[in-house]
Amino acid sequence: MTNFVYKSDNEYEVETKTYLNAPDKLIELFNAVEQGAMQRNDNYKIENVLTEDTICCTLTTVDGEPWLGSVAWNRPFYDGIVRVSTRYCVHPKWANSFYRRDAPGKGFDNMRVDVVDHIDQQLDFCMPLGFDSFFISIEDKSPRARRSRKICDSINKYSKYNWKILDEPQRVAPNPVSGWQQIIYNNRPYIRSEI
Repeated sequence: MTNFVYKSDNEYEVETKTYLNAPDKLIELFNAVEQGAMQRNDNYKIENVLTEDTICCTLTTVDGEPWLGSVAWNRPFYDGIVRVSTRYCVHPKWANSFYRRDAPGKGFDNMRVDVVDHIDQQLDFCMPLGFDSFFISIEDKSPRARRSRKICDSINKYSKYNWKILDEPQRVAPNPVSGWQQIIYNNRPYIRSEI
């Protein structure tokens, strides 16, 4: 467990852990996101997050309270490549505080840096199960995927693993219209462009 300084006068205990089965605090977090986060409600219903394809789930707490959550999925659609840090969410009560460099946790560098703990822990969890390729997907409408490229650079700055980005968006969901996202990958690239 590591303590991180926040606003120089407050200290918070921040802990990130990955689990096979979702602890109650992670379920509490996703329920709060479903109820309180704008435009994310259906995707964050617990039955849409924790499915038969879920390999593991990760929770970050601040002073014991659930702040950040995500899961790793092995959907048949992904052809053996694991999608990590999916359904990444911040508790709506604290969402704005994670967009500052002095945020509780590790701060902000084109992304909430704590997401790298989720990514690395999920790879650590999945590799002994025989998985060797992973990807992160990002909705990105910026020119030439500039936002995703910055995020990939930041992930590489903090992760113990090496990440690359594909030039073209790929399908991450069966929906041929809304299922296209930028792909950041480790090892074998996730390519699913057929319609």
